[in-house]
Amino acid sequence: MLITILLLLLTTFLAVLRRPLWVYIQRMLERQQGRLPPGPFSWPLIGARGNKLVTPWETMTEWAQHYGPIVSFFQGSVFTVVLSDIEVIKAAFKLPAFEGRPLNHFFKEPLGQGIAFTEGARWRKHRKLVVSALRGLAISGNPQMLFDDHLKQVAWNLVERLKSDGPGTAIDPKSLLNVAAGNVISFVVAKDVLTQTDPRLRKILTSVSDIFSAIPSSDILSILPWLKGVPPFNAQTNSFADAFNRLFGVVGDVVADRRHTLSATTQDAEPVDFADAMFRRQRLSDSDDELKDEEIIGMASEIFFAATEDITLSLRWMVLLLTMHPDVQAKLQNEIDAVIGHLRAPSVSDRASLNYLEAVRLESMRYSCETPFSLPHRVTEDTTFMSYHIPKDTTVVANFYAHNTSEAFWGDPNVFRPERFLDGAGKLNGLSSQLLGFSTGRRSCAGENVAKLTLMVLLATAMQNVAFSFPDGEAGPPLVRTNGTALHPPVHKILVIPRTIPA
Repeated sequence: MLITILLLLLTTFLAVLRRPLWVYIQRMLERQQGRLPPGPFSWPLIGARGNKLVTPWETMTEWAQHYGPIVSFFQGSVFTVVLSDIEVIKAAFKLPAFEGRPLNHFFKEPLGQGIAFTEGARWRKHRKLVVSALRGLAISGNPQMLFDDHLKQVAWNLVERLKSDGPGTAIDPKSLLNVAAGNVISFVVAKDVLTQTDPRLRKILTSVSDIFSAIPSSDILSILPWLKGVPPFNAQTNSFADAFNRLFGVVGDVVADRRHTLSATTQDAEPVDFADAMFRRQRLSDSDDELKDEEIIGMASEIFFAATEDITLSLRWMVLLLTMHPDVQAKLQNEIDAVIGHLRAPSVSDRASLNYLEAVRLESMRYSCETPFSLPHRVTEDTTFMSYHIPKDTTVVANFYAHNTSEAFWGDPNVFRPERFLDGAGKLNGLSSQLLGFSTGRRSCAGENVAKLTLMVLLATAMQNVAFSFPDGEAGPPLVRTNGTALHPPVHKILVIPRTIPA
């Protein structure tokens, strides 16, 4: 009996491994023939091993320097191509064949109703809906006015919270920045359903944090999916799913509250938030193009999930880098004093006049490399790209870190210098097109404009009212980036000093 069970297990194991082994042999032969991009040696089922497993962005960049801007290798059993040149990335990601997402049930099960990990007709439908809904907040009219008013209030609340512990107390601003980001996105999704003190907002932020905490281990499961049921990965899988379920549950409650609020009031001429736009679209749907409640909740959850974390991370990096570079901080404050003064709050309409602030945002994105890689793409059909054969189902990743740290392109990439994005007259010089922090092409970030406006108003309001410094005698933390789906700044504490308003 025991021998029978063991033979059955062995047969099952070999059956599971047969396809990945066959793909491995096939790809290695194709690469030897020069059909596939070059790259490091990959072990069967294990994949390529780099010298810097903890910092894969550095490993991928070293491979690009050695093999060229298009590198192929195996991650576990997943055949992967990494693109490390900005023009190559732009060329690839505008092609329909590169718009797929990996066939990864770990992510697709919880995120199957959103944008990030869907593809095909559902992805096109959902992306169009989200882009259309968010565009109104970022462009003009009553929706933008309401969004602007809300941003001003969130920004002022953030300043008051930053100052609340007194000028002599060092604080870690992370949680305050996270709450501010969450307040902005809650308005984007469902206007004023969530207040700053609503416990549901804290539940959403906690769920998002738990999701991102689980992702480093989930990367391993993406490469070696058969580990999903094996300890300790099964516990991580359960934690990941539980965090998503909690997020969907709370967001579903928020969306239901917004529907009730809208049904009890006179509608605005234009939708003023994401949920409002989706309910209007839902009423216009026919049976062939029905928009279901679970789709609305899935897209709303993804907006919370992605935007809250991204805005928080960008704010943390900007605050740290401004604290480390008081000369840059002073120049930024001088611009805000000259353009806005102290008699009114910064507004989204000030964005075009705050060139140095925009340069600071761009340089912070570049210098921090907060987004070292794009989300993975999947090639949906056999494709020829840059003279190489890229087989169907290949995972393709853009390496933004390689470009952001290129000495050949930037000259001094290890120097924090916002002026690189300005011309001699202090105007933006167009170099911003050489940064891909919001990705590019058909999968670029749907909420890019909302994120940029949020960062501008929050940072401008902070710099108008306070200054940041390190406690006396401290030079700041060593700039060691912490791995995750994004690169996090080191833990640090700062002093928040109220500014003296010029007479």
